[in-house]
Amino acid sequence: MTPKAPDTPQPSRARAQRVAAALLAALILSACALPHAPAAAQTQRSKKDKTMEVRLTTSPMDIARSTLSLQPLRAAAPGPAPAAAGPAPTPLGIAPNGSDAQTGRTHALPTGTLAPVWRADIPAELTPRFVLTQGNVVAVQAAQWQLLDINGQKLGSGFAGPGQLLLDSAVLMSIDVNGYLAGNEVGDGRRRFIILPVGGDASMFSLISKRGSEVLIAGFEQPKADFEQLDRSATLPPAPGSASHVEVMSFGEGIRVRAGGMLTGVKTRNLRIPSAPLFAARGPRIVWAAVPGALLALGADLSVSAAYELKAQPLAISSDEADNAHLIVSTDKGRALLRVSAQGTAWPAVALPDSAERLPKPPTVAADGRVFVASGGSLIAVSAAGQVLWTKPVSAAPGGLAVTPDGTLLVADGTELAAFNATGERRVLYTSDRGALITPPVVSAQGQVLVASKTHLIALRAR
Repeated sequence: MTPKAPDTPQPSRARAQRVAAALLAALILSACALPHAPAAAQTQRSKKDKTMEVRLTTSPMDIARSTLSLQPLRAAAPGPAPAAAGPAPTPLGIAPNGSDAQTGRTHALPTGTLAPVWRADIPAELTPRFVLTQGNVVAVQAAQWQLLDINGQKLGSGFAGPGQLLLDSAVLMSIDVNGYLAGNEVGDGRRRFIILPVGGDASMFSLISKRGSEVLIAGFEQPKADFEQLDRSATLPPAPGSASHVEVMSFGEGIRVRAGGMLTGVKTRNLRIPSAPLFAARGPRIVWAAVPGALLALGADLSVSAAYELKAQPLAISSDEADNAHLIVSTDKGRALLRVSAQGTAWPAVALPDSAERLPKPPTVAADGRVFVASGGSLIAVSAAGQVLWTKPVSAAPGGLAVTPDGTLLVADGTELAAFNATGERRVLYTSDRGALITPPVVSAQGQVLVASKTHLIALRAR
């Protein structure tokens, strides 16, 4: 196979990138108008006062309405983003893109050449989106999720609705085809419980997170008639008057499992945001909720600690150990990578190539603060201080990215699983003979590298 030549920007191109970045930064941070978006997706707030009314419900009789004043983002001082302050809570489940922070973090890459140790067939009618692994269990997310053991033996399967998975040591949580949050035994896939979220059976759920005895889910409403079409490749706009919801379910004492697995006695808190779609990520102390025109920082109890005016359309979001938000946004000047601190400071926007991908995967964030984004056939590495480190060519729609503890970037790039070091040097770890690799790669705690094509889940191990 002919090796892919690196794409080294010429001085004129570098100047053009700097100019584009400056224009994007000015666009996002200035008082210019929000780019045009479908009417249904606009934030319902006063254009004059720049406010938004949210509603926090803790019981049918306890509903608190609050009017938020959306504060402008402030330009950050030169230098890296704030570092983590103290130990962070440990998520109790593995979600797509590595965790509920959606940073793409994975385990250490084994040394040596990778070779397949097993392959598992994927039903022809399914298209895998993510692979998750926890302990000795592997889950494949698609319209029908699959559970396997670490040796590739099938344990169970079930039909999934419009939402992500969460895999912990005992339970696989998913949104089922009826819109319920369902818990399934990891040993055999059998249903253990179901509970109906506030968003109901006509919502798309972008995040499921578990910490302690609480489960947080975030999503937005969709037309009920279009329910079965909801996936990340659909082109459906939100319904007129759509809202988004962030809900916390407390699985404490007093819960009961009724007939059919229905849970009762679960205490809930729900924050209704009058705008959609919603993109959410959960840092150590902050839940970030991004909707058209606004970026909200929420506490564990769903209290709003900060509300910022976002002069762009969010497309994806991740967080990091210091609760910095990393967003891919769309403006009338094109797509950009934007980083915002919990205090509302924003680093200069980094211009991204145009992409046909409607909903890109969240930015991948390394432990040292570097950020990676694949867009429009280019892979871009950005430093912790916001400067573009390097740009390399990749396939038009790579399957996804992951980053190891030492900062090695893994990319499912067409039929190749590639690794990039800190300087952008590329090496091929594996070439698939089962078609293009279409999921972000993950490394298990046992050292297996897991990635899926359209037809197979492939487990690789160092020779």
